Amino acid sequence: SSLQTHSLPLEQRSRQILSELRVTLDPRNPGTFYSIAIVLANLRQYDAAGKALQRALAIAPDDPEVHAVFSQLALLQRGDVSEASARLQNAPGAVQTIPDVVYQRVNNLLMAREFKAAQQAAATLKPGGRHVTALRVLTEQATVMRLAGDIKGAQAVNRRIIATAQAILGEGTGEDSMVTLGQLAIAQASVGERAAAMQTLAKVKDLATQKGLIYYLNMLSAVRARVDVLLGDPADAIRMLDQALAAPIGIMISAPLLKIDPVWDPLRKDPRFAALLKKYGRTK
Repeated sequence: SSLQTHSLPLEQRSRQILSELRVTLDPRNPGTFYSIAIVLANLRQYDAAGKALQRALAIAPDDPEVHAVFSQLALLQRGDVSEASARLQNAPGAVQTIPDVVYQRVNNLLMAREFKAAQQAAATLKPGGRHVTALRVLTEQATVMRLAGDIKGAQAVNRRIIATAQAILGEGTGEDSMVTLGQLAIAQASVGERAAAMQTLAKVKDLATQKGLIYYLNMLSAVRARVDVLLGDPADAIRMLDQALAAPIGIMISAPLLKIDPVWDPLRKDPRFAALLKKYGRTK
């Protein structure tokens, strides 16, 4: 059964899926432990999620996706860049060049504010696996370029994202379209296309509502916050972050991650942002 498409409230549905996974647990299948970890992380039970990932790695030590998420958990739970980097470095050499691991390495360098190193690593990033799509690669590269000060390069990549996303969406819309639309909205906001970005976000809400994609309705608040920051709307960004932090989407966003992520630097001096971090500061 799907976490994304169900009429129950998302947190209740997440707990139901967790119970189902534990009942049907195959101790030899790393995928089961990985799935449990993702649900636990969404519920922001990061300690338990980490233990589930360690069980998965004990069975499949060469799984790049599990190594990448295990690294990301250190950022989500404690904002610990050193631990996140160490976890990735401890992964076997055979997985170090696989897209999931390279993508996470770029992310860790961004969180460490090593922008030039992040830009160099991002240049080597290629699509691959279930999650590192061509559009996700471009989105990460554009973000890295912007934060590294290469505004012209970032704008050029964002234009490519807009064209690529529109071509993909022209072929039809399904569950995968939610992520594509989110990436499109961020790219549009990055080049100053406010009206187009807001129109794209409205499409996400309409499609997710029509199809009962609850997870993506919650995800929308995090994406909208990113768009608001890019457009220079701090009050709206903070309001959306409040919604995102209250929602069971802990694999995407947490207060410790917000504390270190340079994407949110425009909000650093706003007392409302400081209050938000204090409100959601505790993680398990």
